[in-house]
Amino acid sequence: MPSLMRSTGIGEYWKATLFDRMVANRLDGCDLFIGWAAFARESVRVARSRGAIACIERGSAHILTQKELLFDEYDRWGLNRPCFHSGLVERQLAEYEEADFIIVQSSFAHRSFVDRGIVPEKLLKILLGVDTRRFKPYPKQDNKFRILFVGAITVRKGVPHLLEALRRLRLVNSELVFVGAPDPEIQPLLRRREVAYRLIGHVPHESLPWWYSQASVFVAPSVEDGFGQVVLEAMSCGVPVIASTHSCGPDVIQEGVDGYLVPPGDAQAIADQLAFLYEHRDRLWEMRGAARRRAEQYSWERYGERAMDTFQRVLDRGVN
Repeated sequence: MPSLMRSTGIGEYWKATLFDRMVANRLDGCDLFIGWAAFARESVRVARSRGAIACIERGSAHILTQKELLFDEYDRWGLNRPCFHSGLVERQLAEYEEADFIIVQSSFAHRSFVDRGIVPEKLLKILLGVDTRRFKPYPKQDNKFRILFVGAITVRKGVPHLLEALRRLRLVNSELVFVGAPDPEIQPLLRRREVAYRLIGHVPHESLPWWYSQASVFVAPSVEDGFGQVVLEAMSCGVPVIASTHSCGPDVIQEGVDGYLVPPGDAQAIADQLAFLYEHRDRLWEMRGAARRRAEQYSWERYGERAMDTFQRVLDRGVN
């Protein structure tokens, strides 16, 4: 039964529905309500009925854009499409319509909503942050050109394109390292690619800064990602990043200074940037310091300031 619930999405649907109902029944008076997308349809209605400004925060692209991108990607690799429970999709579309504002976490996510007909005035873009005290550089312990990926090893995160990029390069004295666990769906693709890699699996959160610091370059090739926390974590550890434009990359990366942007699904673009950094180690070294300095502009303290400024402007302006 648990596997059936995951495959059909019915478990997620009822979790969201029941949580929303519980919050709505306990919601006291407030000036500003913020609910997580899919978990706040009824709560938004209750908050607005009591005079509050109601916001929905979405951690990914517009649900229909996300669905379209992932269906195309799974079709590309000959895999069964992921489940998007119709009830969860309907809940989110209703929330988008009924909320006063929608909070998004990147320019990519912002654009996905505008492209679906949401007026820009209804969107609040608040970039996330990183703990720059925890995620800090440690000395790299060897001279190996190490390419690092951290996170869920999935089709959505663009892992097949990273493998294809490495297959085309065949770099000497280099290695690809995955920190995280692969989803069962991607196991056939991992076996299919003619690329050697190290699979570390899950590591304690406090160990992540060390793993980041042992990388020469971090790659975040997501097909769809509303932000991508790992991008800032790597940069905070002084590691240049190659990131897809379907992430926070365009918001935080300075092209050629602390990283590079690549189109989603473009293995050759990833390969080209990796080859450049492999051949220009002096440039790579300069980018390490630049990456750390850039990440310091996105500490959690700065995030708090951005969020509070945004919410204060919303409260001052009110809702027409």
